[in-house]
Amino acid sequence: PSVSYSTNNITNRTSDLHHVTNISYEGYQFFVFSHESPMVRAYLDVVRDTVCGLALRTQERTYGFDSKVRPMIISERIKGSDWPLTGITMVGQRRLINIEWAIRFVIANDVMGDFIECGVWRGGSSVFARAILKALNNNDRHVWLADSFQGLPKARTPNDHDHWSKMEYLKVSLEEVQTNFRSFNLLDDRVHFCKGYFVDSLPRCNVSRIAVFRMDGDMYESTMDQL
Repeated sequence: PSVSYSTNNITNRTSDLHHVTNISYEGYQFFVFSHESPMVRAYLDVVRDTVCGLALRTQERTYGFDSKVRPMIISERIKGSDWPLTGITMVGQRRLINIEWAIRFVIANDVMGDFIECGVWRGGSSVFARAILKALNNNDRHVWLADSFQGLPKARTPNDHDHWSKMEYLKVSLEEVQTNFRSFNLLDDRVHFCKGYFVDSLPRCNVSRIAVFRMDGDMYESTMDQL
């Protein structure tokens, strides 16, 4: 995608980002958000921790084909190393914080373009992305979700395995994802869905510019299709 930005600003902000990744979450909040409305911060914290299932301390599933249900381990949920039962994203709190930082980064540096997520599961990461843009009154950027909305395909290359296609837990319909957006009052004309396997759906997505691109394809072939 074509973008324009100030190289000096990028260098300075990248240095800031490196600093943020090495401090506590409380320090991160102060460092990045001390200037903004407490209501905005509270809203985004609630959405973030709700979509990943951290706020309600829900049960989790261990990662993998033969996953088991167990009580939630907070450190695992923060890292995104489990599969939440009632949360709507697997990525965990830490990666959601990264999404927020990335979106704020492109806004602050006037990097033109939208947010797109490829491989969305229940849609929680994109729900949070839309919440960020709405809370910051940024009405120029759109949120795109690309997914088969029917699980993963069978392997077509030696680099992949068929077990992905057998994981029923990964199969989430488009209607369920849309319902999740409605639950947060965030399904609007800034949210778009590209249904189908990436090799077919991405060429049909009418995205002119991408500022933040979240890739979550699981399989080798789907990752190459995204690139």
